[in-house]
Amino acid sequence: MPCPATALRASTALLLAALTLTSPGAPALAQSNVLKVVPNSDLRLIDPVQTVTLITRMHGELVYESLFAWDSKFESKPMMVESYTVSPDGLSYRFTLRPGLKFHDGSPVTANDVVPSIKRWIARGLVGGTFGGFVKDWQIENDRNFTLNLKEPFGLTILLLGGTTGTLPVVMRAKEAATDAFTPITEVVGSGPFTFNKAEWVPGSKVVYEKNKDYVPRSEPTDGLAGARLVKVDRVEHVIMPDAATQVAQQSEGAPGARLRHQPVRRAHRHRRH
Repeated sequence: MPCPATALRASTALLLAALTLTSPGAPALAQSNVLKVVPNSDLRLIDPVQTVTLITRMHGELVYESLFAWDSKFESKPMMVESYTVSPDGLSYRFTLRPGLKFHDGSPVTANDVVPSIKRWIARGLVGGTFGGFVKDWQIENDRNFTLNLKEPFGLTILLLGGTTGTLPVVMRAKEAATDAFTPITEVVGSGPFTFNKAEWVPGSKVVYEKNKDYVPRSEPTDGLAGARLVKVDRVEHVIMPDAATQVAQQSEGAPGARLRHQPVRRAHRHRRH
């Protein structure tokens, strides 16, 4: 399982590249409005609940959103949640979703999508399974309001719902969330800043994401994976190059536009000591 720092940095690197490409001072590549990325591995699983691999996590962060997201200080901040309250005894969390949230197919995001999505994440185990041991039940009040009741106080509740360690507690449509937790989903319909272009997906060669023109970002400044996700490109293309020599040659020729390598934090520390 990737450590929190590695996972946050890797996911943030791709998001920030997509969010800031056309900012003042950006390179000429911005004119094409397409960000081309050479990831360190191929996307094999499109279900972020199934694996902790960084490439699937990055896929999940582009296409889906979670109730909360970690900022640069590893603090969990509201993302899909407009507000929440915690009972004095720490056993009940009442959440209100942001108004106007929509999936890529135009359907509204409601509590009836959120609750089964989190239940599926819990059922898959890992960090979600640990969290699930504290859950008593869920109560849905209406489309935007729902309550989580715990068996006993659990201080990491909001932190883990930010989901930047272990598998991601992303919100899917109730249709996909009803899928068995150990069976990968086949349809990718999230509510995040990018849509997954399945028609152009060529395993082992190319993965394509397109700007979600209906996405409404938060008003807070971008900070880590939290805050506003202001998309500045129309398209993100992952160009898969398993051969290291090909990657070097392409980079020397100035294309594709970016290369993401995920180096374990401990290895990076070792290099700095030399």
